[in-house]
Amino acid sequence: MTKVEQISSALRERILAGEWVAGKALPSRGDFAQEYAVSPATVTAAIRCLQKEGLLRVMQGRGAFVTDYEKNGAAPVPNALIGLTGGNLPSDEELSRLGVDRLFTREIFDGIWKAANREHSPVVLLPGTATQKGVTSDYCRQIGVQGLIFLGGERYADALALRQEGFPVILSNKPLGATPLNYVDYDNGWVVREVVRHFTQQGRGRIGVLYSEGSVPAYFEGMKLEFLAALQQTGEVYPIADYWRNVVRVPGVRGRFEGVEAETEALLALSQPPTALFCWEPGMEAAVRTTLERHGLTEKIAVLVSAYSNEEDVVSAGFVMPHCELGTLLVEHLHASIRNAYHCAQILLRPRYLSR
Repeated sequence: MTKVEQISSALRERILAGEWVAGKALPSRGDFAQEYAVSPATVTAAIRCLQKEGLLRVMQGRGAFVTDYEKNGAAPVPNALIGLTGGNLPSDEELSRLGVDRLFTREIFDGIWKAANREHSPVVLLPGTATQKGVTSDYCRQIGVQGLIFLGGERYADALALRQEGFPVILSNKPLGATPLNYVDYDNGWVVREVVRHFTQQGRGRIGVLYSEGSVPAYFEGMKLEFLAALQQTGEVYPIADYWRNVVRVPGVRGRFEGVEAETEALLALSQPPTALFCWEPGMEAAVRTTLERHGLTEKIAVLVSAYSNEEDVVSAGFVMPHCELGTLLVEHLHASIRNAYHCAQILLRPRYLSR
């Protein structure tokens, strides 16, 4: 048994024995660290375990409080029906063409499937026509869904409304800014900083960025600011108006990026064209490299790609997103939310960097 397990077990026994009643704050983590001769980080991890179980409610800046676990039920919920919804879920037509079995070979769905099996929870897909008017708690109750995973970033209003009603939801993308919503997301800020570090170490300070046209414009604007901040940290300072021309949105529909070549041509036509290109989606790489080859610039302009871990082009230099781990954590933390309405997971996963 690890130290975290030992401390969580000891605290669980004391809570269940009634040492602290519902609504009562626990002593500080420093007090527990001294009492059990462990680090405060170990105590924090133990408290998180009890928070997931529904025994504790953690309030930022105020401490950990005992919940009314006898009323709410701290035990796991067997066979909780999980709903998947959002823009990254294939449409009804795509599902008919692909088949559900094919869908669950994709890594994020594979992670969801494996974690749901461990939790003995069935999964229901809510694509296209089932959710055109938005997902409500009444709709979920009608079909027996006890918690929702939102795959994609365009339905935050639905998710927030459900959360405010006390319905368990978790997002696969972090909304910009502070949020009361549960989410598990990739650490895109880390990717941006690594892209800039990698290129500037090669002496390639003028970076062109090809970013897929998403349904949440704020993501695009936020990503531009992250690139600008990372460049400024390296000493590569551009006037904002000049640098913004190096960051372009590529139009496309569901993974098809017909605008890649046109946007790449536009970047190459700038008075000061980029010396490096970063593709946010793996489906862009072939068109970008074809365009560079046509202009004889293959050796002069370096290319990096953000790749999915189940794509063939993962062998290219780039950043591999941990899709399977993302799917697993979405299910695990949704179950924690079903058990404990106060649970709030806010997790950023760090992609893996590959080099040729």
